[in-house]
Amino acid sequence: MAKLVFLSPAYSGHVYQFVVEKTTVGRGDENLLVIRDESVSRAHCEILVNEPEVIVRDLGSRNGTVVNGRKLRHQQTQAKHGHLIRFGSVEARLELECDPFVPTTTITAAHDYLKFMRESAKPKAQPENPSLSMGGDAVADTTASKTVLVPAASVPASGPTTSTIEQADTPKESKLSLVLTAATVGIGLLVLLWLLFRGN
Repeated sequence: MAKLVFLSPAYSGHVYQFVVEKTTVGRGDENLLVIRDESVSRAHCEILVNEPEVIVRDLGSRNGTVVNGRKLRHQQTQAKHGHLIRFGSVEARLELECDPFVPTTTITAAHDYLKFMRESAKPKAQPENPSLSMGGDAVADTTASKTVLVPAASVPASGPTTSTIEQADTPKESKLSLVLTAATVGIGLLVLLWLLFRGN
């Protein structure tokens, strides 16, 4: 699982774990990761996680987003394990847990299916707090755990709805559905070809 470990003195010890595919970062309360620092824009950037790939996309922030020394302005770049990411003057290190089942060669559809089956078998934690807010009046109690897990389904500002909760597993189900559909079409074509050649 990907996570950000904050290094700046004011936020040292805070850890943000990515569970949803897209995390918005900024000073505004509408973000999943809220950093109350004057150097951070209201809508600073977004981080897209599809392990093992992590993309950081600047949203036109005032002070830019820096990934491993490269400053982004309305741009995006890939971030890797150990890269330092700076939101204004707030710095964090990206940490990725390596999946021992991911081969170093080209990933095939069979590998994706096996990964889907492994992930489906894992129990899904549903933490209470869907976001992390740091700084300002929202400074966390230092005696409490500073690790925050984000639930698998993103929660809109108006609160969760039935459709949001029901669609949490849709990407995984659609992969399986796609594999089954492709297999069915392939078998159908083979039967059709066999009938055509048998008639000759």
